Amino acid sequence: MSLPHPPRAGHGKHPAAPATASHFHWLKTGAHALAEMLAAIAHAKENIRLEMYIIQPDAQGEKFRDALTAAARRGVRVRVLADAFGSMYLKPDFGHALIAAGVEFRYFNLPGEGRSALRDHRKLMICDDARAFVGGLNIGGEYAGDGVAAGWRDLGLEFQGTLAGELGRAFDEMFELAEFRHPRFAWLRHAIRQRRLEAE
Repeated sequence: MSLPHPPRAGHGKHPAAPATASHFHWLKTGAHALAEMLAAIAHAKENIRLEMYIIQPDAQGEKFRDALTAAARRGVRVRVLADAFGSMYLKPDFGHALIAAGVEFRYFNLPGEGRSALRDHRKLMICDDARAFVGGLNIGGEYAGDGVAAGWRDLGLEFQGTLAGELGRAFDEMFELAEFRHPRFAWLRHAIRQRRLEAE
């Protein structure tokens, strides 16, 4: 579905959308969204960025692991960022399988003193800087339902166009900051130390 443009004065038709415009369509259930995401991974040619709060160690998690490793093996650059708390049930071999295939895999905010409340709840995937998925669903069997017959119902949204590239750049920034070693988090470390001193 194209984003609407106001009609020009004196004309009853919308002007043609520029070639760089973003387009979107709703993914009405988690089952639909997850299936579209897997299809996008299968068709990606250059790069895939996946940022997820929860990845479950179940059949859905395995489908994404297998699809991502297959993409990496055919030469696609694949990066995955999973929140360390939300994805706590993943076993080490999940990440090892991705890394062995050439995937760049990181956890956001591994357990550390004083910063456990800072979490990455974003749920997005970008393929080839041209196609992006956002929404409320994580990767897991409970998200692959319709909210009536099975599981929960979470909406998703797919973008195609320039906005996908913007989301890709947002992912890149979070991926670099995931381990909190970047100087931009110096203020946070200072604030934590200051609160500890004030509490003593």
